[in-house]
This record gives sequence, structure tokens and C-alpha cells, in this order.
Amino acid sequence: MKFLPKKGAPDIPLELLEAQEMGRLALFCGAGISYPAGLPGFKGLVDQVYSELGATEEPLEKTAKRQ
Repeated sequence: MKFLPKKGAPDIPLELLEAQEMGRLALFCGAGISYPAGLPGFKGLVDQVYSELGATEEPLEKTAKRQ
């Protein structure tokens, strides 16, 4: 993976870029990172998985998805 800076992009410290190049960097992104790309959030993803599998959610699963 290569970092390609764009106008208005955040300033990423050199140490992070070097760690990434050396394979010593793991990025963890929170919920909502997918929204700008048009990808579904957690509920939408779960709904799509169940739909694709033709499965039915159990009551406990429905409750967990709402939280």
C-alpha cells in the first residue's frame, strides 16, 4: 500500500508512514468509516448477510443489532 497525499488530506507523521512501509503498522477504524464510500453500516451489513444467506434472525440477534 502506498500513501498518496491529496489536497486537504490530514498531515500524517513521517514515523507512521515509515512504520507502514516496514509492515509495522495496523490501522483500526471505528464505525462510520465506510459511510463516505457508500458502504453499509453495521445494521445494513448484517441485513445484507442475512438476505444473501436466506437466513432468518433469531430474536436475540435482532436485539443485539439494535444496540
